Amino acid sequence: MTIQVSPDVVDAFGGTEALQARVDAFRAALVAHRSTIGQPAPVEHAVVDFLARSSDDWQPGEPPPPPASPPEPLPATPSAFTSTPAETPFPLRTMTAAAFFLLLPDLGLATRDEAIAAARTGAVPEPIDALFEGLTQEGAFAARVRFARMTQLHRLDQLTQLIAAAKGWSDADVDALFERASMMEGR
Repeated sequence: MTIQVSPDVVDAFGGTEALQARVDAFRAALVAHRSTIGQPAPVEHAVVDFLARSSDDWQPGEPPPPPASPPEPLPATPSAFTSTPAETPFPLRTMTAAAFFLLLPDLGLATRDEAIAAARTGAVPEPIDALFEGLTQEGAFAARVRFARMTQLHRLDQLTQLIAAAKGWSDADVDALFERASMMEGR
């Protein structure tokens, strides 16, 4: 089976060769780590980690077709909503599922009704489910189950990384999103 990776995700990593180089380097780091004792495991971006650990080949997929109707207007990137990093002593590393579900419509990742359904039942909104389609069948299954049972969203979680890659966000944008969640939660 060949994993189809969104062209936007491939481009976010600097192209096919750059992404493959990171995958190969991480695979080598994982192999080298097997012979260590008491050393922390190597860490890489969730997409690179997934591709490196998969036994399947990958290739850039076809770009998704344009939406049938124009999407709701999206706000500026999350950094437009928050304070500057200098005002924050350290970045928030988690947000509650409730804060995440409240942010989904503003991020263009769910309608309000889909966000309510996600909070009530764990139903995966269509735009997020589309991100899972780029994973292997097993990976997509695991991602949907984790989404349905989510109580917190972690900064380094695979879902966070998939959304950031799909939206073209920088690390600063993701930090700003978590800061916005922090302000919503009164932290």
